[in-house]
Amino acid sequence: MKKEDKKEEKRSFTTTITIENDRRLANYQANKPGGARTTDVVNQALERFLDANKQYADAKPSNDK
Repeated sequence: MKKEDKKEEKRSFTTTITIENDRRLANYQANKPGGARTTDVVNQALERFLDANKQYADAKPSNDK
C-alpha cells in the first residue's frame, strides 16, 4: 500500500520541549527551503526514534505493572 493511499488516524499531542529544542526547531523551520510544519517535524522525529527502538515500540505491552 502506498503511503499516500494510507489514511492515518490523527491524534492531538500536547507536551513541552526544552528551550534549546524549541530554538533549534525554529531555526530549522526558518532555514529549510519551503519551511516545515511543526507536526511534520515531530512526526518524522518520532518515527526515526521508534524505528531505532523497534524492540520496544513494536512489541505488545506487557501486563507486568
